[in-house]
Amino acid sequence: MRVVSGMVQLRKPIDIDIYSEKGKLLLTKGVIIREQVKLEQIFNVKCYTTPYGENSGRFDDSSEQRFATQYIENLIARLEIAYDKLIRDGYNLTRDIYSLAEEMIIELDQDADLFIGLVHIRADLNHAIIRTIQNTVFAILTAKRLNWGTTRIQSLACASLTQNIGMYPLQNDLVGKQDDELSAFHRQQIRLHTKQSSKMLISMGVRDRVWISAVAFHHEQLNGGGYPHAHHARDIPQEARLIAIVDRYGSMITPRSYRESGNPATIMRYFLMSKKKEYDKALSQALIAELGVYPPGTTVALKSGEIAIVIQRGEDRLHPRVQAIWDPEDNPYPRPILRDTRDEAYQVVSIKKHVGSRQLNADLFWGDSANDGDNQPIFREKEVVMVAAESQHDSEVTLF
Repeated sequence: MRVVSGMVQLRKPIDIDIYSEKGKLLLTKGVIIREQVKLEQIFNVKCYTTPYGENSGRFDDSSEQRFATQYIENLIARLEIAYDKLIRDGYNLTRDIYSLAEEMIIELDQDADLFIGLVHIRADLNHAIIRTIQNTVFAILTAKRLNWGTTRIQSLACASLTQNIGMYPLQNDLVGKQDDELSAFHRQQIRLHTKQSSKMLISMGVRDRVWISAVAFHHEQLNGGGYPHAHHARDIPQEARLIAIVDRYGSMITPRSYRESGNPATIMRYFLMSKKKEYDKALSQALIAELGVYPPGTTVALKSGEIAIVIQRGEDRLHPRVQAIWDPEDNPYPRPILRDTRDEAYQVVSIKKHVGSRQLNADLFWGDSANDGDNQPIFREKEVVMVAAESQHDSEVTLF
């Protein structure tokens, strides 16, 4: 059904999801539009209540496409709305968190490469939310590799989704600041956020000790150099150790205003070679084994001189499945070209960042729509988001 006047009102939460004519999720249920011009855009441009446009019914499962970015956008928006409602109204978000954790565990069983790819390629999104999603993806996948039980992984995922709940309002304010620019107040808030987060969860009725302890201790280090208690290895549960590792990895692959994102291969060597013994080496090795040396979503230089994007982990860590995007002269190909990295001519030489990677169209590489590559552009259009949706405390909802 097309969205028409009266279905969406200014300064009131919308009660429907809104899609573009091409099936792209633009706004998710619960957000608020505060400006009249943005409201008018919805009515002037064809928008719909389903991804199927004028078709009122759903397509059969056999023909329905799963858009990678559409799902992740909605996941990000849902988490952001829950956090905003907590800060604004004291909303108890624990049921939302449990539901999101359960859903992510199931979805990661279906298409892990999709999640790994998107959280690497779009690490420049809304900092607080994308960092939370990153950590949860990496933590769940590592725990699955280690054959942790279902209940334990559920608790881990919930902990990861709430690990920084005590400093959520500050996270985006701090993202552009280097350590030497932090005020005494900011430093205090950072050091206290694990205590604050665990206290907030307990006040909301969480009685899961694994969940609470993972949040409370995820900044402790095995050598006693962490905070807030300076615990040593024997006092730090494995769930907290794992969150510490994926949090550090996610932080290092995420760009800041003052630095580019780090090289995943270099970051992995840091975990294995560090002499400070801050992090659990066995858990670090499990993360590396799960992601591979060249994780999906990273761009790599091939022996042929081409630049390719990793779209899938290979049978071994050194030979991922890739598609060449740029030729040896750095010109983009009309269509991506699948290269076999086991072939000597197309071996991966190194991870090679490319400035154009942020504009790559994820739907061409992951999700069901990747099977329809002829109808998917290589690059996303450089356009202003049609509608800037806002929550009630003026935090912009992030869209791809």
